[in-house]
Amino acid sequence: MAATSEQTALSAADSVFTDQGAIAIFDDADNTLRLSVGWDEYNALNGEVRIATGDIDGDGKEEIIIGLGPVEGNSAIPGGKFQILDDDFTSLGWGQINWPEYNALNGETWPACGDIDGDGIDEILIGLGVGGNGRVEVFKFKNERAVHQQWIKVGWEEYCKAGGGVRPACGNIDFDRKDEIILGLYPANNGFMPEGKFEVLDGSAKHLAWGVVDWPEYNSLNGETRPACGNIDRTGRDEILLGLGAGSGGRIPVYSYSLGKVTLKRWIEAGTPDYNAMNGETWLSCGDTDGDGLDETLIGFGQGGQGIMELHDDALHGFSPLSSMQMPDENYNRANGATYPAIQGIKNKFPRITNFLLQLLSDKGIEQP
Repeated sequence: MAATSEQTALSAADSVFTDQGAIAIFDDADNTLRLSVGWDEYNALNGEVRIATGDIDGDGKEEIIIGLGPVEGNSAIPGGKFQILDDDFTSLGWGQINWPEYNALNGETWPACGDIDGDGIDEILIGLGVGGNGRVEVFKFKNERAVHQQWIKVGWEEYCKAGGGVRPACGNIDFDRKDEIILGLYPANNGFMPEGKFEVLDGSAKHLAWGVVDWPEYNSLNGETRPACGNIDRTGRDEILLGLGAGSGGRIPVYSYSLGKVTLKRWIEAGTPDYNAMNGETWLSCGDTDGDGLDETLIGFGQGGQGIMELHDDALHGFSPLSSMQMPDENYNRANGATYPAIQGIKNKFPRITNFLLQLLSDKGIEQP
């Protein structure tokens, strides 16, 4: 079954995308393109998609890394796999976590991209889920495939022993020529709480600092952290923005890093009152969508979010809402409505185009229009 599933994934990756595991691509002309993960078996069982973007081949254009969610009752799916798309959305193939035991136990993948070694080309970082013992695997994209570089581990032994998962992010938060690594945490199955913590590492995976969400009540009830990084205020370095889990009321803290310390700068408010009272979790991506040299923040919401995303301006403009958009599948929006956002910057000789890549959390059991 494992061999059959893998063969299906590899062969389907270059064919027409199916309707499950959906990704909606919004451009600055309000056009919408819909794609799906190139693995029919996975899409039928789950379809959850997590997206990251980065220039992993040095061509000046950002590729797309697609992580997958866990599937209960089938050890071959998702199997630690992640799909790699070129900047034109054609498949470049698949990568896989180099840990067979984890792949059989859970196998979910949380992607991020960043130039952590300063060579001008982004690495692929894959955070592991529950049962991954606080680990992240780093890959280089070489000779058209993802090649293992190193393992990174959260510097909190009790959390790792509890099997805690990791959501990584990358950004240049300290003025050097390398991206740093931010590790977000989330509750393990045994109830071990992350307590609002997130870890900051340098590009060599050396510990720099711990941050803690400045909200004790949230930390004691949920405490998960979902980092993103962006150049939002002309300081010449990226700040750390944290999406938070359920019960956070759409609140997003913004942190800066300096001299070994993480400091809260401000809070951003997002979401509707009804959604925030019911759920309130947020997912974030940062990118310069208007060409002014500063990053905007694209905010996705969890279940009950009705497929709506909010684009907020940079810090110099008070993070004011710029626009909103909604997933094109009304059935999904009513039944689930959760989104993970990513921003893809495409650099070429023509006017700058920015695509918003947003995924449907799961199409399982939802009638397609």
